[in-house]
Amino acid sequence: PKLEESKVAIQDTAFEEAVLRFRLLLAKAAATHAKKSWKTLTTVSDADVDRAAVKGETVPPQGVNIANVYKYIFSHASGSCSDRVDAAWALLDRDGDGLLDESEMHDMAFLCTEPVQSALRTIFEEALEQSSIRDPLPDLGSSVVPAPSKGWRQRRKENKIKKSLIKTFNKATKNHFLDEVEINHRLRCIYAWAEKEHQGNKLDSVLVDEWTGRKRYVELSPKISLPEFREVQQEHFTHLDRICKEILKSFREDLWVQQGKGRERAEL
Repeated sequence: PKLEESKVAIQDTAFEEAVLRFRLLLAKAAATHAKKSWKTLTTVSDADVDRAAVKGETVPPQGVNIANVYKYIFSHASGSCSDRVDAAWALLDRDGDGLLDESEMHDMAFLCTEPVQSALRTIFEEALEQSSIRDPLPDLGSSVVPAPSKGWRQRRKENKIKKSLIKTFNKATKNHFLDEVEINHRLRCIYAWAEKEHQGNKLDSVLVDEWTGRKRYVELSPKISLPEFREVQQEHFTHLDRICKEILKSFREDLWVQQGKGRERAEL
């Protein structure tokens, strides 16, 4: 019984260390993605500029609330997928009214998915480097790691398998949400189907004064709030609440397809 308890303790410790490592990679990827998206995060949208001009108000200042940046990074370090949606929404809500344009809503979704994709790729490659793929795993609780194969043929085959796995995994992380889930199509549908209170869920046709003295005709689409987004998203785009699971499921299916092709070629 004591031996079994020690095995469980070692297993739990290893799992906790892996989770902490993945959380660290998530936070790092979130910070990197926020830096890459800095122009998007700090630039006031054309629609907000036109709204301010029509109302005679000052244009919202360009910039970002640093507290929302920290919230976004920490949501990846310790939060859930739902927390990341809330943090990304607040990060893009520059004027603090709780509403986003359709383009900003699209940016919000990618602020949630892309850091996870990057972190998964990194930890997958790190996991492959920890031990040989073709050698047997050590017993649970054992500190002895089997020595890797020494022959050059074995090392070449090992590297070939690793490269194939990394290529397949990278393909799954890159293409699953874009091609299989069709994230852009789902986001367009969410915006179209949401019951938006802003502007009575209608286009607002206005004339904006130009610096030349002329007037410019503009159609302003209504903004969407987070509760309105959530109401439709939780029915038609639940993938956003299980990003890791979705990508790993796609990778598993790709491996099944590869195995099936291998068996088919072997039979032929």
